[in-house]
Amino acid sequence: MAGGGLPPQSRPGARRPAPARGPLAEVLAEARRWPGQVADLFVLAARRLWANRRLVIGLQIGVIVAATVAATVPLYSNGALMRLLASELQPQNLRPAGTVMLRYVATQGDTFTPVVQAHLQQLADSVSKRAGIGSSTVRFYTATQSASLAPDPKSAVPADPSVTRSGFLEAENGFDAQIKMLSGQMYSQNPEADGTIEAVISVTTEQNLHMVVGQSYYYTEPGLGNHLTVKIVGIYQRHDPTGPFWPYQFENENLVISPIAFAGEALYNPDVPLEEATWYQVLQLNQLAPSSALRLIS
Repeated sequence: MAGGGLPPQSRPGARRPAPARGPLAEVLAEARRWPGQVADLFVLAARRLWANRRLVIGLQIGVIVAATVAATVPLYSNGALMRLLASELQPQNLRPAGTVMLRYVATQGDTFTPVVQAHLQQLADSVSKRAGIGSSTVRFYTATQSASLAPDPKSAVPADPSVTRSGFLEAENGFDAQIKMLSGQMYSQNPEADGTIEAVISVTTEQNLHMVVGQSYYYTEPGLGNHLTVKIVGIYQRHDPTGPFWPYQFENENLVISPIAFAGEALYNPDVPLEEATWYQVLQLNQLAPSSALRLIS
């Protein structure tokens, strides 16, 4: 072989062929070029944006305005629903808007027991929690059925026996803070030693039933031999006759006694006919959202 028998690639000064490159080597080589390519893209994008900077600024302002409008749509719709809800909840009678009353109305053969009272009290307390808003204090109002009021022969102040009287006993927690006494005094929380229950009456009741302070009456249900002795100890007047405290606006023949005396002598007494037990509260509608209203009425 010419040239000393050496192959061409082994001769001095001969150019060797490049070694064969596998797939991994090609990938690595391409990866080394990525940073430069990405940087070139950013530079190109920056130049384009700068060249069209007015258009870019306008687009940014448009996006901000569109996002702001989209974000305020729920606020406007919620405000519209709130106004609609407030208009629907406007008071339609003498009770304020947001009035919630849970009433137990006695029926023949039914018995009001402490278990029934505890269950209904729990239900009344859950109303404001269910709506997720605050409320005024839950008032517990109880009243007996209207019955005959016969003069007590042992009364310190005699009553005219020719006048036919009938009335009902009622009690409500927080009552003493909502009235002022015009004459006499506030009732005692507990009955007297002989079982006499002290009561206060309104001016209207005083006039309608011809009662005066110091008189005692037998509260008697026809057909029952037992009776309660009720003594009139004072005449009251409401601080705010139409305030949110009062569940009812009538006071023409009611004798108000203390809740303690009512619970001990009348509430669970089968000889005293219970007319109703009412839990009464006023919700704070300024905290009521439409979603809360749906939970409340569902």
